Amino acid sequence: MLGSAPKVVDAARQNQRMNAILRSGLLLLAVGALAACAVQRVATDYDSAVPFHQLESFAWLEPAFDEVQDPVLDSALLGRKIQRAAMNELVGRGYIAVHSDADPDFFITYHTTSRERIRDSGGISLGIGIGGGYRRSRHSIFVGDHFGRVESYQEGTLILDVINARTRDLIWRGWMRGSMHPSRYTDEAVDTAVREILAEFPPSP
Repeated sequence: MLGSAPKVVDAARQNQRMNAILRSGLLLLAVGALAACAVQRVATDYDSAVPFHQLESFAWLEPAFDEVQDPVLDSALLGRKIQRAAMNELVGRGYIAVHSDADPDFFITYHTTSRERIRDSGGISLGIGIGGGYRRSRHSIFVGDHFGRVESYQEGTLILDVINARTRDLIWRGWMRGSMHPSRYTDEAVDTAVREILAEFPPSP
């Protein structure tokens, strides 16, 4: 009986090490999952027949607002921030800004949309379980949803359009969605959103 004691101690130490490894790995997975939920994703669409590498000059094209749908998104203040950010980004990348009547290669303009969405105010909870249980593995992982109060919120979409200046055809579009929070309309936030959208322009051949 005394001779078996070291084996019991070794087994306990191995279980402790396994538990520590699992906790570290699972916590990293949980943090990564939560971070991914917070990332604003950029989407694009474009005409694959267009030789984007030949585009050199551009001009800003004022968007047409038939009527004000949203006083925040359709604001002239927001429009100037988007225009300034887009032109600075393109010029910084080597494109030449010209007047709209100076025969540019393309126009760039923007649109905004909004819609009501539903979310759980409690958010998503990630659970990590390590331990024993009846007829269960000693090490277990579970991911669960924690449902709290359901609430509605406004989701806004910023769309940047690149238009062939000669044919007036839409040749590239990029957009980003996010909740309509005051922090998203600062100069810095608009600069970041425009920069991330235009990071996908021109599309890779």
